[in-house]
Amino acid sequence: SMAATADYVVTMGCGEECPVVPGVVRTDWALDDPKGQPLARVREIRDDIRRKVSELIAAEGWAR
Repeated sequence: SMAATADYVVTMGCGEECPVVPGVVRTDWALDDPKGQPLARVREIRDDIRRKVSELIAAEGWAR
């Protein structure tokens, strides 16, 4: 699987049901499923993901 070759995996809302990959750092972001949501809510979820990615990049020192 792709996760087996990763160093860091972000899952989105699966909590304890998320796959465990030995040796890989995993964090779970509790996010609403956008499926069937109104466009405005989908955009909010998208913006939340963008913010979380930016925060992760800064926290891990991955920014250039």
